[in-house]
Amino acid sequence: AVTITFVTEATSGVGAVMDCKVPVGFLSITDRMRVTEWTVGEAITVTHEGAVRGIGRFHIVAANGRTRLDWLAALPVPWWLGGRIGGWFSRPLLQRRFRIDLAAFTALVERESRPSSRP
Repeated sequence: AVTITFVTEATSGVGAVMDCKVPVGFLSITDRMRVTEWTVGEAITVTHEGAVRGIGRFHIVAANGRTRLDWLAALPVPWWLGGRIGGWFSRPLLQRRFRIDLAAFTALVERESRPSSRP
């Protein structure tokens, strides 16, 4: 997301709603997301109610002394973006974008989870 603007007073938890400006290739769309599940330290699920509709879910899983983030997204490409054919053509671009986003997220989490060197 380029920008995130909350449209509810709540900025976390079930019921929080945000508009996210998201680059999609050379376009930029606004994706309205509503939090439908919020289990602290475990999972967040959102419904996408904007230009693209569907669900997305992050789930944290402990595995072998490490933490894994599972991400599920079911976001069918709307007809006005080419439907299934548009989805097929955009898949490599979106996969690349998701890899970049997840790498940035991983770096952020790892940086924030390091013990502070300050006294």
